[in-house]
Formats: sequence, structure tokens, C-alpha cells
Amino acid sequence: MDKNGLNEDTLSKYLSISLGVMSLLAIIGLLVNSRFETTEVLSSIINLTQVAIPVFVLIFTISLRNKSKSFLDVGTCALEKVQKKYPDRLQGPKYFRVNYDPEKGEGLKYLFFSYDSKSRGAKFVPVQNLEEGILAIYVQKNMLSWALGWGEGDNVQDEDIKKIQIEVEQAVTKLIVDKYKGFYEKLDDNSKNTAIIIDFDENKMGFNKYEKAVYECVETAYLAIIKHRQDKKK
Repeated sequence: MDKNGLNEDTLSKYLSISLGVMSLLAIIGLLVNSRFETTEVLSSIINLTQVAIPVFVLIFTISLRNKSKSFLDVGTCALEKVQKKYPDRLQGPKYFRVNYDPEKGEGLKYLFFSYDSKSRGAKFVPVQNLEEGILAIYVQKNMLSWALGWGEGDNVQDEDIKKIQIEVEQAVTKLIVDKYKGFYEKLDDNSKNTAIIIDFDENKMGFNKYEKAVYECVETAYLAIIKHRQDKKK
């Protein structure tokens, strides 16, 4: 996604159509100037065909590419982009179990939050529900113990977890209220591990807006959490 919210496919399509329109106007101008002589008309038809075919092929190719996408694909892509931006702290998306064979069962994929690139990760964002437009963000004991370096046992209290969950919920809620009003609803959840669950109207948003929303929400949550990182305790 570029700064103006246009992806490369959309930009290419607009440029090609614009060039096609300009070429068509030029051909019409030549016809008018030649007073529609038969030779010029035939020549213009050939030129118009040469201009139109690449434009139609490009539009058709982009349409096929979009049809092959799913909201799970673009949601996963958003998580991958966040991970690439913060590779020292985020892992995945990947299966929860090490050396998991997806052909032996469905399994579950997550974006993981870790203390560093080599440390054990804690579940941060589940992948599967992104297909239905549902983004869940976890903050749980393992995240504080492993990913934020608080250590095991009594170092992590329930009130500590709740405090960070509230901060994440407030930060992400502010984002979606400001930028995605009318495109989501917040879901209630009884799990003590969840900071926030958002049900986006993915069909109304389309691929690009949905991908951007997932990316921004996850990054916002990450930034709210990482400030609680401590020197690692044993």
C-alpha cells in the first residue's frame, strides 16, 4: 500500500486507462483533421485496436488476480508486513506447534510476540478468523512472562495483565473510531486472554482497506505492549 492508499495494480490500471483515453482522443483528432478519409479511418481503427487490447488485457488480468484472493490472504499479508517491520519481537504467522504438518490436521496459526528473535513466542494474533473479518488481539500471562521479560511465577499478576489489556483496547479502539467508523463492531469475549476482538465488515471494506485496517490495529497493539518490556528475568 502506498501513501495514497493505491496499490500497484490499481495505479497501473488507472495509468493504462488514461493513456488509452489520450490515444483515443489523438486518433479522433487525426480523423477530424483528415475529414474522415477512408484510408485514415482504416488506419485509425488499427491504431485504436493496438491501444485497446493491452488495456483490456491488463484489466482482465487484475480482475482474475483479485478473484483468486481471499480475506484470509490479505489479513495474513497484513500480519506478515507488521512482522517484517518488527522482526526482533514478532514471529510468524506460523503454526503453534513446532514442525507441525498441516496435512495431518487443520492446526492453528498465530502471529507471535517474543522477547527477541530467538526466544519463545507468546500468542498475539490468531490467523484463521481473519477470513470472516474477525481480528482478535491477545494479551496473556505468557506474553508478559516470555515476551516482555517479566519472568515466571509471581512476577506476573492478574492486575498487570488486565492493565495492559485495557491499554491495548483503548489504543486500538481510538484508531478504529477515528479511521474505520461504520466498518466494524467490537465483540464481547469472556476469555481472560483477549484484549480486544473486532468484527470488520470485510466485504464492505474490500481487500485494500481491510488489509490496512488489520495492519494498523496490530501495529497499534504492538506499540502499546512493547513499552512494558523489561530486562529479562529468570
